Amino acid sequence: MTHQRSLRVLKLYDNDFGREAGATVDKALAESGHLSREEGVPSNLRVIICGRNRLEDSSAFVWAKAIVSHTNVRKVKLVDNGIHEAGFFAIVQALRNCHHLGYLSLRDTVSTENLEEGDYQPERRGWQEMIHLLQTANDLEFLDLSDCYLP
Repeated sequence: MTHQRSLRVLKLYDNDFGREAGATVDKALAESGHLSREEGVPSNLRVIICGRNRLEDSSAFVWAKAIVSHTNVRKVKLVDNGIHEAGFFAIVQALRNCHHLGYLSLRDTVSTENLEEGDYQPERRGWQEMIHLLQTANDLEFLDLSDCYLP
């Protein structure tokens, strides 16, 4: 996947990856975007769908790096992955770089005021970052935050 430049849609659903395998895919995706940028070629990736893969927070940080390296993404669906506050914050912050985002589903993620011991301590919480994203995502037409715990 690292050297794939024509990929427009990435759909990984119900593969039960877990954190390690999810992070491996994400690293390859991030490297692909980085190599495109080095070559002066915009990424062709437009759609990221990854659900029911047990990615959890640690993998969410790598997904955030992958999203940042593919700023032309228009659809992101990361659902039912066991992502909590720290991962939610990282992903939403990364999405702010996708200026043509039209579809966003982060169903069944959690953003709370309380962080677990050892969590990354951002100045703002994920739900606050989501407010900022919604204020700036001018192309956003679909938003799914079903089953999310948002204070």
